Amino acid sequence: MSLQVEVFAVEVKKWVMVGQIKPGERNGSLSHNERGKRVIYLFGCESDSCDCIIVESMEGIDVYDSVERVVLNPDPNKWRIVKMLSPGESHELTVKSDTDSEPRTIRFTNVHPMAS
Repeated sequence: MSLQVEVFAVEVKKWVMVGQIKPGERNGSLSHNERGKRVIYLFGCESDSCDCIIVESMEGIDVYDSVERVVLNPDPNKWRIVKMLSPGESHELTVKSDTDSEPRTIRFTNVHPMAS
């Protein structure tokens, strides 16, 4: 099982895989900035099940230092589940990061050998 992360490349009109997260690996993160509102998304695989999860918070900070992203949110109760992905399921988010000039569509897919 793994969480496959893809971005839709508008220029070539196709999905491009940008990463994959396996159970036990560090969660991935994205930030979304729109009209003075900032949302931090975390995503990864649950180590004790076949599910993958995407959560969001409008509080906390995320810092990228060219090597890794550090996400701090002192209150775990501030995270909201966006989607639990069962094997074979996908979910799309549209995000605009600090460095993007236009929003991008990101697709998360729970890839599981038994879902084929």
